[in-house]
Amino acid sequence: MAKKNAKGRAKRMRKNRSKKAAQNQPPNAIPKNGVKKPVRTIVFIDYWNLQLSLQHEDAKEQGVPGNAHRFNVDWFNVGSKITQQAENSLKGTGAETNLSYQETRIYTSANPNDNGRFKTWVNNTLNRQPGIRTFCLDRKPKRHNNCVKCHKPIDQCPHCKEPINATQEKGVDTLLVTDLLTLGLDNSYDVAILISQDSDMKPSVEHLSQKGIKVIHAGIKHFGADLAKSCWSGFDMFPNRNDIRRT
Repeated sequence: MAKKNAKGRAKRMRKNRSKKAAQNQPPNAIPKNGVKKPVRTIVFIDYWNLQLSLQHEDAKEQGVPGNAHRFNVDWFNVGSKITQQAENSLKGTGAETNLSYQETRIYTSANPNDNGRFKTWVNNTLNRQPGIRTFCLDRKPKRHNNCVKCHKPIDQCPHCKEPINATQEKGVDTLLVTDLLTLGLDNSYDVAILISQDSDMKPSVEHLSQKGIKVIHAGIKHFGADLAKSCWSGFDMFPNRNDIRRT
């Protein structure tokens, strides 16, 4: 019986060592047969996360008001360019990888009060570009803040007297992380490049890591640093932001 238990423990230890090695090795490590497979890469983007972060930080860099500044992202080519940045970020780390760009999946939301202009552009223009898939949900009405003294809803701007019709994004992060998990576990990609700041995605990223599936976090400066800690690798897009700027 003792000999049988010892064999069982040894088997479990070998299995754990193999799993740990799979988590740490480069995605295109040469297998025993000597044939290096292409590292299929999908880019997952939280649209407003990327757009607003770039806009805010680029405005600060240029010393202009953020509300008057627009960073024009080259959405038609952003995925392939970020994939190249991710590959460059791995050079000299011992985990050099030739990433094979497959597609970009963009998750966003639209204000139903804007006459459908943004949603139409997302679904009928952006979604029709080669290698791009978009997912656009309607934003939901946001409850007004209450006055801290009388506790009545503040439904009008105290400065310009215009009504406040605030909306909020619902379900976009859930849709993104569901696809990240499902496609990863279905073996649809080898490496995911994730552009999001949502730390709620950490458990999903860690689960993929345990399965030997790599996630690279593409961030803007310090934003999303907590999520990046759970990813296999990460890099800051901001220094090379002009690569993804539309000219």
